[in-house]
Amino acid sequence: MNIKKIQILIICLIMSALCSSESNAQNYNIKDSILKVSSIQVQYSYHLPGADMKVRFGNSSMVGVGFLQKTSKNYLWGAEINYLYGGDVKEKYVLDSLRTIRGQIINREGGYGDVRMFERGFSTHVKAGKLFPVFGSNKNSGIIVLLGVGFLQHKMQIEVIEENVKALDGDRRKGYDRLSNGISFSQFVGYWYMSNNRRLNAFVGLDFQQAFTENRRDWDYHAQRKLEEKRVDMLSGLKVGIVLPLYKRMPKDYYFR
Repeated sequence: MNIKKIQILIICLIMSALCSSESNAQNYNIKDSILKVSSIQVQYSYHLPGADMKVRFGNSSMVGVGFLQKTSKNYLWGAEINYLYGGDVKEKYVLDSLRTIRGQIINREGGYGDVRMFERGFSTHVKAGKLFPVFGSNKNSGIIVLLGVGFLQHKMQIEVIEENVKALDGDRRKGYDRLSNGISFSQFVGYWYMSNNRRLNAFVGLDFQQAFTENRRDWDYHAQRKLEEKRVDMLSGLKVGIVLPLYKRMPKDYYFR
């Protein structure tokens, strides 16, 4: 999934959630009640890599969407998916066998090919936790703690401008990209805010991920073998997001006997 598709998905979710939220929110007393409410989150995070991740990549970003259900006792459960991207690839040496002594890669015309490398991947988690209503103007705002389990995948994406380097045609790139994935655990601690007038709902906090991954390619062209080492990939950083509550519609008419 590319960035344009993710942007379209996020915009559609925002428009849908805003329409539902605006049409039904006026029936709820946010200030004095602990609400049972579902919400969609549109989020961004900026991470620093740790363990094996920092050997392969530099700092990275994630954009994504999530769903979270809050109960009338402020317990939380939900799921999210995030697109991982970055521009700092440290293992560019995997293409050294294709380079000249000047560090260039020859294209089909005998000139220099324009080859670029990026970090790409995704993470998805199911999550559960609790909201503690402190430091807020209502009982639906406060410190939020979430724990999650899921899946993390990353690779070195190789892009050839003008697609004119034969050694990197099609599936040949898979021999260099070091696609890795595996089970992941996540933790989030931050502040969740739902305003009394329902116009501003957001969160901010610290996000941590630890993944136990393996290389999934059958052969690595640089190492000239299958990479079978177990990896520990860590991400730590700041996460922010907009919360779009999905209130249930309340009846407009009341009947008495």
